[in-house]
Amino acid sequence: MATQASIFPRKTPRQRRSIELCETLIEATARVLRDEGYEAANTNRIAEVAGVSVGSLYQYFPGKEALLYALLQRQERRQLDLLTQRLSPALNGDLETLVRSAVQALVDFYREDPELARVLAEQRRHLMGSRSLPGSERAFSDLIQTALRTQSEQVRRLDVEVASFVIQRTVDALTLEAAVRRPDFLKDGRLAEEIVQLLVRYIGIYPADLSEQATRRPLPPDEG
Repeated sequence: MATQASIFPRKTPRQRRSIELCETLIEATARVLRDEGYEAANTNRIAEVAGVSVGSLYQYFPGKEALLYALLQRQERRQLDLLTQRLSPALNGDLETLVRSAVQALVDFYREDPELARVLAEQRRHLMGSRSLPGSERAFSDLIQTALRTQSEQVRRLDVEVASFVIQRTVDALTLEAAVRRPDFLKDGRLAEEIVQLLVRYIGIYPADLSEQATRRPLPPDEG
């Protein structure tokens, strides 16, 4: 298991040049992981792909695990930004539209780079064992709880905190698993639709069911 010392950066970049250097190294880490795999992602190879000396790398990162963690943090932030962007305009809509916006955001996120998602998924638990990402995870949970509260008239009585955890883990786990094992499911919309149906039925009454009930004709009386 990674130690906290192994994933903490040596120092925080302050100047524009040092910030750009760290971003270049993180992007190089993503490229090596995606194109060559985890075993190839050593500090020498990452520095080579970044076009810098390995000494420059070690100024900010103590090793490979620190770069992996920094990359994971970047992906978490991007995921949250995409969710926020998609959910904000849907907060005042109906329940199904809101759920669909959240699900589609995560499907699109993992569809963009499934190979990188696969490699990071394999390393995430190893890295999370020594340090969590409370900021991004809490922000994700808060976003879902806010969305649920705006839909209070359409959802069943539930524990919003627990429900946000269930929703977050369900959507993230299924979309990530698809990126790892069945990336084709992310492309044709089938998985997204099934997750939407699952979650809408979990947190509220599905609109199509209400419509069906309203239009269903009564059975004719038994004349026998």
